[in-house]
Amino acid sequence: MHHGSTRANYIGESQSTSHTEPVVSEVLKWSDAEVSSLLQRVRRSRPYLLRDHTPEASQQHFGKSAAQAASNEPSPSSVLSPADVTIVQFSTSIYYCSEAELIVDIDIMRFGNVNCRSEVNYTTRDGTALAGKRYHHQEGTLVFEPGEREQVVKIHLIATNEWATTLEFRIELLPDTLINAQLGNYLYFCRVQVIDETCFPSDKYRRLIHAEKFDQMPPWHLMYEYIKFNWSNPIVRKGGIKMFLSDQLDNLYFVMKLFLNVQMIDYALNLAVDESSLPTRSRSLELAAIILTTILPFFVLHYLGYSRPGWKVAGASRLVLQKSLVRKFLNYAPNVRSKVGDGELIMAIARDSVNLVEVGFCGFFVLLKIVGQLFAILLYQVVAPYAFARKIQPLAFSPSVVLPLILFPFLLCRKKQTVSYDIARSHKQDALVDRVTRTAANYRLIADYTQRPYYVAWFERTIQEYNVAFVHAAQVKTNNQFCAPWVTLILVGVYTYIGGTAVIRNSQSLGMFITNLEVFKAIGAAYAQLYDVVLDVQHSFDSLFRIVQLLNSNIDVPQRHALGRNRRALTKKFRAEALAANPDTPVALDLLPISMERMNFKYEHAGGPRQPMLGVNKGSLNIPQGQLVSIMGEGKSTVLKMLGGVILPNVEAITSGSVLFVPSHLKVLHIPSETYFIQDTLTKNLIFGVSAGHRDGDPFRVRSICQSLGVDEDTLHYLDTQDVLKWSDIIPQAQRQLLSLARALIANPNVLCIHKPVSVLNSAQADKVFSVFREFIDNKGLVQDARSAHCRRPRTVIISDSTGYALPFVDMAYTVSAEKGMELMASSEGKPDRDLRRTASAVAPRQLVVGTAQEVEEETDGDKAYDKGFFEVVLHGETLFESL
Repeated sequence: MHHGSTRANYIGESQSTSHTEPVVSEVLKWSDAEVSSLLQRVRRSRPYLLRDHTPEASQQHFGKSAAQAASNEPSPSSVLSPADVTIVQFSTSIYYCSEAELIVDIDIMRFGNVNCRSEVNYTTRDGTALAGKRYHHQEGTLVFEPGEREQVVKIHLIATNEWATTLEFRIELLPDTLINAQLGNYLYFCRVQVIDETCFPSDKYRRLIHAEKFDQMPPWHLMYEYIKFNWSNPIVRKGGIKMFLSDQLDNLYFVMKLFLNVQMIDYALNLAVDESSLPTRSRSLELAAIILTTILPFFVLHYLGYSRPGWKVAGASRLVLQKSLVRKFLNYAPNVRSKVGDGELIMAIARDSVNLVEVGFCGFFVLLKIVGQLFAILLYQVVAPYAFARKIQPLAFSPSVVLPLILFPFLLCRKKQTVSYDIARSHKQDALVDRVTRTAANYRLIADYTQRPYYVAWFERTIQEYNVAFVHAAQVKTNNQFCAPWVTLILVGVYTYIGGTAVIRNSQSLGMFITNLEVFKAIGAAYAQLYDVVLDVQHSFDSLFRIVQLLNSNIDVPQRHALGRNRRALTKKFRAEALAANPDTPVALDLLPISMERMNFKYEHAGGPRQPMLGVNKGSLNIPQGQLVSIMGEGKSTVLKMLGGVILPNVEAITSGSVLFVPSHLKVLHIPSETYFIQDTLTKNLIFGVSAGHRDGDPFRVRSICQSLGVDEDTLHYLDTQDVLKWSDIIPQAQRQLLSLARALIANPNVLCIHKPVSVLNSAQADKVFSVFREFIDNKGLVQDARSAHCRRPRTVIISDSTGYALPFVDMAYTVSAEKGMELMASSEGKPDRDLRRTASAVAPRQLVVGTAQEVEEETDGDKAYDKGFFEVVLHGETLFESL
């Protein structure tokens, strides 16, 4: 176990650790002067390995010149302690609330010197939740009287029936209005997440949605609910009105051209008509006027068509669905996320949202345009005979009567077959995308096991199945599309014979006859388009149901809401108890432990709950802040995930006696054993956990932490580039692990929960990692401004360990077993068991020891079996290294 302060073995970087005893024997012959010389070299090249390394020294070593360091470093007398200043901050980084609660309480805490009167201003800031729509904007001044440690701000929410995903807004404490106070380093702002319990797209089918009985919901009615929901979007509504008016203007233009055709054929080009009776008194001018009347409005239609995409009807509608799908996915409950595949999410965003908007929602604008066109044609057929002094021809109305009587029954008869083939095609397309994502994700496994031919054949079969489904759906749709043209062709043929005979007999004008032929074709085309649109809208039902299912799946935010409220209540309670027991402590929050006791947990998956992990629901865990802790045994991963917030305990268990307590003000970061990288530059990957513009993301700090962990120069080179590469493929495994640890340390959380941090590292790299962990804990962060030391809270590192390698470095160690649950092995606060240390020496590499034989003998109580005992080497009262 940790004894004193563990430091990495500098010499061990250049010497083999597998033959310790001969090297130790040689080193023990060194004089004090030689060891002092070594110490000086270590101070120059690796200052972070020594006990006296301070944040001030970090600043000088990591980027300041000697002159800058001398002028800017605070003197010991100017360094403040927590008792010297008043710190004001929020009690947690995220507050959860339900929209139905109407009011959310925001706790602001004060600690340090609370014997003065302090003032701080606050204000709300819009996020995805907008003031005036989801909450009431609020700003004001908080006044802490002497001795007062907490204030509560009540933010009023706005209840609405409109659906939205979990939205959030911010509350900030303003730094420029502080009186007798200073803001905390990180909790000077917080986020408020508002849980919307309304169903998508409305609550009309709430019971069926929650029961997942989507097949019982009438699709046209559900589509109508979605249209109402989307129409409530101001951008969509404004653009939709423009689209409707533009479409009707296009219909008026079409009717105008019909009248102009009759005017041109029956009057301007009819030599039997007296030229003086024409409106322009000239056939040439009449033709010119007709041409200009046709061309000029077309400029307006062109401009409206060009402007149409800018009205953002489809774009704003897609944006709502696509961002909601992503936001919902990121908040899914574990059992939901386990059954929603990557391919399903991709297709929902890339295909279903597009189909629902452009085919389903926008299809209704097309329907309105077609209906408007048919009405305009009908109006022409009624008005034209009177306008041109002609008789009404009943046969001219035949398409408006015959086509709907034939097409709509045909549509009903073909509906089931058409929809089933469309759904089958969509499912095969989903399977194809799923195969692609799985192949890309498993490439390394496929290549290593030479399974390329099998996967190619598997993929080829999937493509063939999709092609077959696509052909069947296309054939059915094509047959459907030919119905209206067939009926139109027959009607045109009948009218051509009857109308042509009337022209020959001079009982109908040529202009009316030709125009009526155009009308017949236009009506046929309109009904054919109407038929296609209705089929397409039906095809979008599958996308609608899928999106309704995904957007109404369970999320874990309500569970986090209940657990977060419990954490805040316990933090307030334990803080009061700590103050009562330690009235002189300036920061009682630092005395609150991280604890777990009597936890029952079941892994949830798509098939239902799994049996509880017996290694978790027994025993207890109690970790003071500012410790390096290892967890070993069966169930260690589950414990670490629960502490890290990855696995959420059952709310009923927490309220019925089980304990999982992490003080609410602590920022906890969970680091899995696998390494992950986003598709961005290496620098963006490393500052992924840093707020935009925060000093923790300073490039020099980033590089310094990477160097302290031992990231090699070949990898660090990418920090100076804007390359966006597939980092998992080009960076070696050990370096990826170091980068993953660097990213976590750069984020600077209060608690790090890391799975097997050194499992892929060699002993020298592992020792260096533990030395950096120790510095992170001792200095409450890495490469920090010394002037902010009084504002920093303790740092805690909790790791899982399968081999026992970490035992010499940690302050506390827990084992997890099915029989005893969580059990403390030893603690540096008491006398660690020498047998435990000897047990650890069997699994942990021995380290090179620097010192004199007398000093070593004194430190180990005369035990010269250096590889079996635990000791630290002291030179003139200063610990250099310690080891097994």
